[in-house]
Amino acid sequence: MTIHVYATYADTCHPVFYYERQLAILIIVVSVIAFLFFPKYLGIYYKRYFTKYVKSPEFQNRIGILHTISFEDNYLQIKSTQMESKYQYDQFEYITETAFAFFIKLKMADQLFFPKQQIEDTAEFKAFLTALSQRLHIAYQEELDWKWK
Repeated sequence: MTIHVYATYADTCHPVFYYERQLAILIIVVSVIAFLFFPKYLGIYYKRYFTKYVKSPEFQNRIGILHTISFEDNYLQIKSTQMESKYQYDQFEYITETAFAFFIKLKMADQLFFPKQQIEDTAEFKAFLTALSQRLHIAYQEELDWKWK
């Protein structure tokens, strides 16, 4: 005797973990723990990585080198004994001033950093950057109360 039984939709509509409740609970607990502690781990990882990078010989060779920065008609030029770079003004996205530095954000996701303590005439440099931002039609942002988080 042969019996043919067809499976119905009602037989297969249980959730994936209907029969594996313990596995579902374990996955949820592990996910919550990972969600809570991953940002802390990532901060520790980045701190360790960048500390190693700053202590590396490649980076140590860059400290204490005098750089000459000149603003030409169409580009910014940075020169030192080890390198020379040119940044076209059309690559500038915006300029930001904080209490301790000026930043020029480039469209290619880099930033140029100018510490105020190393600029001889900060007011003149600020006036120049303001005029440059107006000439290039880019934003000049003052965030003088900005702090490291």
